[in-house]
Amino acid sequence: MKPSEIINIITSIEDNFPVDTWVVKGIHVWPLLRIELKSKIFEAYHLPVSRNVSKNSGFLKIKKLLFLCKNAAKYGWNYLLDYSHNDKVNRRCEAVFLSYSLHRSLLNGKWYDRCCDPLISAMEELGKKCFLFEVEEGSPDYDYRIPRFKPSVYIKGYIDYVKIKQFFLRGKSQSKEVNLKGFAEFIGYLKEKQIKIKYPQINNLIFRVSVILELAEYFIKAFGILKPQVAFVADYYSTIERFAYILACRKMEIPCIDIQHGAGCEDYSVAYARWKKVPKEGYELLPTIFWCWGKREAEVIRQWNSNVSDFHYPFVGGNPWLDLWNNKSGEPTKSYNEKIAKLKNRINKPYFILFTLDLFFGIPDWFAKVIQLSSDEFYWWIRIHPAQVSQRKRIEDELKKYNLTNIELDYATSLPLPALLQHCDIHVTGVSSSSIEALYFGVPTIVTHKDAQETYSELIAAGKISQAYTTEDLMKMIRSLAVNKGKNTKDSDTELSDSTAIGKTREFFQQINKILNNGGQF
Repeated sequence: MKPSEIINIITSIEDNFPVDTWVVKGIHVWPLLRIELKSKIFEAYHLPVSRNVSKNSGFLKIKKLLFLCKNAAKYGWNYLLDYSHNDKVNRRCEAVFLSYSLHRSLLNGKWYDRCCDPLISAMEELGKKCFLFEVEEGSPDYDYRIPRFKPSVYIKGYIDYVKIKQFFLRGKSQSKEVNLKGFAEFIGYLKEKQIKIKYPQINNLIFRVSVILELAEYFIKAFGILKPQVAFVADYYSTIERFAYILACRKMEIPCIDIQHGAGCEDYSVAYARWKKVPKEGYELLPTIFWCWGKREAEVIRQWNSNVSDFHYPFVGGNPWLDLWNNKSGEPTKSYNEKIAKLKNRINKPYFILFTLDLFFGIPDWFAKVIQLSSDEFYWWIRIHPAQVSQRKRIEDELKKYNLTNIELDYATSLPLPALLQHCDIHVTGVSSSSIEALYFGVPTIVTHKDAQETYSELIAAGKISQAYTTEDLMKMIRSLAVNKGKNTKDSDTELSDSTAIGKTREFFQQINKILNNGGQF
C-alpha cells in the first residue's frame, strides 16, 4: 500500500468521524490512534517480511519478564561504566530535552546525540543550562551507547515499571472517563473498507492513556525542580513516553519543540501532514513547535495549522547535526577526512557509492547484481540502519551469499553519516531520509524503492533525486552520474542561509533566545 493510500485512509476517517472530540481521561486521543493506525496498516500491507510471533501468551509473558530482568541488570552495568555522565534531577536549567540512545552516533570516541547535542551546545554557548532525558532503547534490545558525549538521565526502567503497574490495574477505569462517540462505527468503517489489521481496542487505549498520565506526572515533578523555559523532543510520535513528555509540557505551559530527525516531515507523513480535525486549543499530545530542516517541511505544517497556529506551528531551523560538518578545516570534519582518505587510498577504486539500508527493506537480488557487475569501477560502502546494528550478523550473512568483493560494511556503518557523504560520489538508498542529507552535501541520490516516488515526488520532479528499480536502470544511472562527478550542487532549500545555520551566526542564537524569553513565540 502506497504512503498516499495510507494517509488517505486516515484523512477519510477524519472526514467521517468526530475524532477531535474523542477523549479518554481528559485527553484527546486521536493523535495516538492516528499513529497506531498508520503503523498497523504499514506493517500489514507494506513490510516485505511477515513477523513471526508466538501465539502462546504464557510463553510471551515469561519471555517479557526475562527480557526485563536482563535489561535491569544491563542498566546497572552501563550506569556504572558511564557513571560520570549520569545526570540527576537536582538543579535548574533553561531547556530540557528528551531523546533516545538510537539517535547517538560515535564521534571521536564518544556517542553524540545527533538530534539534541548540537542544540544543547548552542544553548550552552548562550550561557543556558540544559538537561537531557534519555530512553535507552534500540531494536530489538535496549541499546546503551557509552560513553555519552554529554550527561543524561536514563528513564527506561521507570517507563517499564509504569507499564507493568498499569497492566495490573487494567479494568479499574470507569466508563464515565471515556467519550468515544462513533468509535464502534469507526471500527465498522475499517472493516467495511477491508483494512486487514488488528483493530484498535478501547481497553488498550485506556491502558495507554493511563501510562501517559502517570509518566506525565514524572515529568511534571522533574520540571518542577528543573524549572525549564523550553522543552525539546526528538521523534515525538515514536514511543509512549514522548506523548507523556509533551502532555507534561502542555500542563506546565512549557513550549515543546519537536526536532525533525528524518524525511518523515513530508506530505504523506501521518505524524506531520494533513491534520484535518484539530480541537480549537490544539491537541495535548502534539508539540507546540515543529523544528523543520527546510521550507518544504514547514509548508506541510502550514497547510493545516492556520486555525490552531497559537498551539502548533513550524520553525525552519535547519539540520543542526549536518551543520557541524560545514567547517572543512575544523572538527569533526578534519579528523574524519583523514580517516576516510586513508581508506580510499587503500582501496584504490575510481568511484565510491554509499548505500544506506532502510529500516524495513533489505537488499533485493536485482540490487546485489548491480554490485557484482560494477566491481571493476565502483566500490560500495553499505551502511546498516542504526536500528539494525543488532542484526549485523544476519545482514553480513545475506551479503555473503552474493560473493561480493567490492563492499565495505564495518566503516560504512561505524563512521558518521555526514563524514561518509562528504567523500562518496553517489548515494543509493531505498527510501531513507539520508536522501535529504545527501542533498545537503551536493551528493546525487538514486532511490530504489517505489515508495520514494511519493515520498520525494517534488525532489524527483525537480531532478534532484533519481530513480532506478531494475538492475539495468540502476547500472545506467550510476554510470551517468559518475560521468558528471563533481558537477552536482547543493539543494537550495536544504542548504539554509547563514541566518538559520546553527553555529554560524549570532542571529540563530537570538532565535533560540526568543523561545526562552518569549514563551515559545518566534
